[in-house]
Amino acid sequence: MYRYSIRIRDLFKDLPEHLSWLIAVFMLINVFGGFYYIKKDLLIGLIYVIAVLIGFIFHELGHRMVSRKLGCSARFTIDLFSVIVTGFIGVIQNLYLLLYATSLPLIFALPGYVLSICSFSTLGFEGAISSAGPSVNIMISIATFIMMKIFPEYSLFLKIISEVNIILALFNLIPIPPLDGYKIIRWNLIIWLLLVTISLIILMSIR
Repeated sequence: MYRYSIRIRDLFKDLPEHLSWLIAVFMLINVFGGFYYIKKDLLIGLIYVIAVLIGFIFHELGHRMVSRKLGCSARFTIDLFSVIVTGFIGVIQNLYLLLYATSLPLIFALPGYVLSICSFSTLGFEGAISSAGPSVNIMISIATFIMMKIFPEYSLFLKIISEVNIILALFNLIPIPPLDGYKIIRWNLIIWLLLVTISLIILMSIR
């Protein structure tokens, strides 16, 4: 996800970027029940955690790279809202896993975002930066899906990565703030429809 300016509630704006990454990764593993799945089945749990981390980290790096290419100052950060919401959902998720041995039907996580500060902003800037994250997830999903066909012996590992990435893309393409889809659809409806259509086709092909 992507924002243009520092907000009042952003109490972690001076936290070093690498610490923001570490905290966000820990929260993300927890909210998706990664620690529970590792304990239950080490191999599947580790594959799932790796897939989630690949999707999340490269999604945010996509935002950061495009933002910097456009001349903006960009860094990954967390805020109070991210910590509270993601931490709370993580607690509920793990309680649900312990009681019912299955994940919550819907998980909403905001582990962090790329904070971009630009000398000026336009809908084109906002749309290009916002579309970078889901686009990276789509490319990873396509690449791992193709690799599944080439290396069938690694199909389980590759399928999980492919599926997790396309789900992350579709989630972030939901056109409601503060998700990427809201900013993309304000900028260019055709590009938003194209990204959603490609994502749905990939998801149906994987499953």
